[in-house]
Amino acid sequence: MPKHQDKTKYITLKSDTGFKYVFKIKENLKELLEDILDIKINDIKYLDKELVRKSKVQKESRLDLLVKINKNIIVNIEMQREKKGDINKRMIFYLSKLIVDNIKIQERYEKIEKHIMISIINYEDKEEKMQSKYELTNGKDKISIIEYDKINLKNKNINNQKLKPWLKIFNEEGKITMKKYESAEEKIKRVAKLIEKLNADPEALELYEAEEKRIRDEVWVKENSFRQGFEQGIKQGIEQRNSIKKESALKLLKNGIPKQIICNSLDISLSELNSLSN
Repeated sequence: MPKHQDKTKYITLKSDTGFKYVFKIKENLKELLEDILDIKINDIKYLDKELVRKSKVQKESRLDLLVKINKNIIVNIEMQREKKGDINKRMIFYLSKLIVDNIKIQERYEKIEKHIMISIINYEDKEEKMQSKYELTNGKDKISIIEYDKINLKNKNINNQKLKPWLKIFNEEGKITMKKYESAEEKIKRVAKLIEKLNADPEALELYEAEEKRIRDEVWVKENSFRQGFEQGIKQGIEQRNSIKKESALKLLKNGIPKQIICNSLDISLSELNSLSN
């Protein structure tokens, strides 16, 4: 394994590696969602995160976390560290795709399940605030079928007291040690212990480096598209990104890291990974 010379950089909860590692554990995700949504969650089922395109011209996307809670509520949770200016539109796209993909021919629209879209962002946000609830009226009953929740980690004045301990650990930039969290709630202690463990794992640090490389590459694409002209920059950016992805994927495969973990870290589908490794 490579030596990590820059000891000032650590895996954090808001990184892709840390976020998915911690919240792939049902109990952690359950407690986070209960504090965000202020509801009791009885069960969680993880769903396929890949939004498969039906034709070559359609956009393919992978979600950060997609689950079904309490048997009939779909929840999509996205962690967005970098400002791209599209989070509201992207969440609407994801919602639309989820609804379309989950209603079958001849099913009545009443079969559409409730969807909750949660975006956790880590940047100053001047976008128009998303409406929090959309309701359908069915006779005398009002049924909330769509909810949006946007949580800004930069906001120090969040009213939800249950979220404040989560904000603290999400905003950690340095090395997390259990000493910092001796007096924290048990659920936060458990998360802190996982992040501490993750930073002691050389393979996890290697995955984190691959993730950070991907993010830097996306920035490179954006900068080059302006500096060299839109079409030329995008073309070069895509070539560079694919080259970095292939290099990282092959290296991680060689080190015996499971394909699904590589897909999550590099934000690629299994079919892409298989094509890169051929």
